[in-house]
Amino acid sequence: MSCMSVLTQQVPNRLGTLYELIILNVSGRRFETWRNTLDRYPDTLLGSSEKEFFYNEDTKEYFFDRDPDVFRAVLNFYRTGKLHYPRSTETKYSRHILTVY
Repeated sequence: MSCMSVLTQQVPNRLGTLYELIILNVSGRRFETWRNTLDRYPDTLLGSSEKEFFYNEDTKEYFFDRDPDVFRAVLNFYRTGKLHYPRSTETKYSRHILTVY
């Protein structure tokens, strides 16, 4: 059994296909998203198998020791393809963080 099958929930949609729910823990704040949302960007940390390094078997989550407020903007980028920085975050800092994910 792969860690992804343990981590994710398979949820049927109206068309009968399954989506996998992934849990990302960013410094204690949990974010949930669909696997296919992250798969849109396969050359990134979250979209590739590199994220497996951050998987915690005990909690069944991926853990990242990063700023959760900035991560919210990163996850919204994965969802919408548009990047909107938090007002409290400097643009230069946010661009650096985006390259991490």
